[in-house]
This record gives sequence, C-alpha cells and structure tokens, in this order.
Amino acid sequence: MQELKEEFRKIYETSENPTEGLLSISEWLAKSSSVFTKSCQTIRNWFGEIISYTLDVHNLRFIKLLKS
Repeated sequence: MQELKEEFRKIYETSENPTEGLLSISEWLAKSSSVFTKSCQTIRNWFGEIISYTLDVHNLRFIKLLKS
C-alpha cells in the first residue's frame, strides 16, 4: 500500500509533460482501485482538475527553465 502512495506522489514530481502525467495517473488508478476504492473514485470525479494541475506544474517547470 505504501508503494502505491509513493508512486502516486512521484507522478507529480517526475512527469515530463501533461500527457505522461495523464497516462501515469490512469495506470495508477487501474492498479490501485482495489486498494484505494474511495480515493480512486474521488480522483476519477476530479480527473479534469487534477490534469489541469499537472499542466500547471509542467508550465511552471518550463518557465523556471527559461529563466535560468
């Protein structure tokens, strides 16, 4: 269970682009739905907002890269 939690956290930290984040979250949901039933349903309910956040994180990384 702890490994799944860490994997979810790493998706946000290591996704190179929004598409990768989308695919990673989708794969994580498929693996984790039997363990984290309610959490996975919440993620599915808020999927659009979560992907938007992933997009924002990617854009911030890109802006920081341009400034350095």
